[in-house]
Amino acid sequence: MKNRHINISIVTLVILLVFGCSTNEDDLMQGYVTGAVFPEITAVNSSFFDILDIDNAYVEFTVTADMNLAESITIEKTYNGEKTELGTFTSVPVTINVTAADAVSDITGVSVGDIELGDVFLFEVITTSKTGIRSRSNVIVNAPVACKSDLGGDFTYSTVVTAVGEGGDLGGCNNPVTGAGTFEEDGAGFYRISDATFGQYDCAWGDTPAVGVTLTDVCNTLTVGGSDQYGLIYTFVILSNDGTDLEIEWSNDYGDKGTSILTRTDGKTWPLDLTIN
Repeated sequence: MKNRHINISIVTLVILLVFGCSTNEDDLMQGYVTGAVFPEITAVNSSFFDILDIDNAYVEFTVTADMNLAESITIEKTYNGEKTELGTFTSVPVTINVTAADAVSDITGVSVGDIELGDVFLFEVITTSKTGIRSRSNVIVNAPVACKSDLGGDFTYSTVVTAVGEGGDLGGCNNPVTGAGTFEEDGAGFYRISDATFGQYDCAWGDTPAVGVTLTDVCNTLTVGGSDQYGLIYTFVILSNDGTDLEIEWSNDYGDKGTSILTRTDGKTWPLDLTIN
């Protein structure tokens, strides 16, 4: 195998920073105005609506501002280009809890059942100072409709190596090959695999683990991404899953191949409806 270089660029957008203030809505996003009071979002306890439990899904954050200078704060929501106000408050801190039902209750013709995976709700805070100057929060809560993912953690593997690429030593693998691995969470629903061959690189190549391969989890549907340190692309297929043991067939585009049983050792279980694109 030859070493190849791979660049992986992952952008996870949850909170965007913006600045601005003005005396009217049209110019609200323009530069600093003396006397403006900038509100702050001090905590985000839930930052997305869970599509798998949409009836109980909510977004929650806390807003504060200097009320010695501010007259009021207003929470604005934008969904599918339609902007509405959630409410205006004159004392802080105030905790804003918005259920999925609340988020669409003021939008004509839209109900909870119309919310879809990938939809985004944007929450902004506007402060009106005692001198009448309106200023927008320096933090925006960008709340997508998504699914909670909890695949990260530890497992043991038992691998039967069925093929090696040119130059490898199949006889060096005393099946089953056993060891321990990790799906390391690196952002919501994004995981790095500690060894994409689950022991095969060690026994067949005398090499370090295959690193750089990733899993992205969207509502229990996995997508394999990235490549290993040699630029090789991997394919995973789920053969069986009883919650404790996840059996997969894996291969790369160099000819390495095997079947691995991944057994949770961290008290978690594999989602029974787990699938791979």
